Amino acid sequence: MDHKFDDNLVYASYNRGFKSGGFNAGTPSQDPYNPEILDAYELGLKSVIAQRFRLNDAIYYYKYSNYQAAFFNQSNIEVANAAARTYGADADLEALVTQSLRLNVGAAYSHARFTSFPDATINTPLPIGGNSQRFGSADGNHLPYAPDVTANFGFDYSWNVSGGKLDLDANYYHSGGWYSEADNVQRQKKYELVNSSLTWSAAKDAYWVRLWGKNLTDRAVATQISSSTLATAVAYQAPRTFGLEFGAKFPAVRQH
Repeated sequence: MDHKFDDNLVYASYNRGFKSGGFNAGTPSQDPYNPEILDAYELGLKSVIAQRFRLNDAIYYYKYSNYQAAFFNQSNIEVANAAARTYGADADLEALVTQSLRLNVGAAYSHARFTSFPDATINTPLPIGGNSQRFGSADGNHLPYAPDVTANFGFDYSWNVSGGKLDLDANYYHSGGWYSEADNVQRQKKYELVNSSLTWSAAKDAYWVRLWGKNLTDRAVATQISSSTLATAVAYQAPRTFGLEFGAKFPAVRQH
């Protein structure tokens, strides 16, 4: 449901998502886990101000029934059902400051928690490596990989040069950090990432050259942390990385 007035659009939505259930192949004696159901409610506003500012904001509430939580049991990946909910708000603003400079900024808050998970796997790190595991309650814990706060800021600036155009863009991203598992033992602390690129393109974008850099501050940021009785495994994002790209636009071939 939505309503548009002038350059503003107000909307409200309800959606239901479904993820099928299954069996834990590593322990076939266990009961199957149930399908996951997500009821998602959202209320938002999209507006354009003076043809130079575009504002999008929303509030939302998500209720999970039979949330499928993955975990390591010994050395097998298994899934267990839980109940969870998420609510929060996000907003982003895009501003055309001049014909050459465009800014964008955004922020989000999310409260994502288990409301009932009495039989979660709880890991206790051991001095010699690995973890001891037991079943326990994760009620009230953060959902995995769900930071409470995120923010971003970026700009794009372009100017004409002899024979073409230069375009400089940069983006900054902040995460308040997240837990990787339902027991909330392993955590990626808050971090920032900075990416940027400089592109030269010929007239009508016939060809272009781009120099780019990612993770310019060279932060060690995990993408996944998994605990088992044998070890705690961590996968990381790429370190500071640079690259050079070339591209060309070829004219369309007419077919007779």
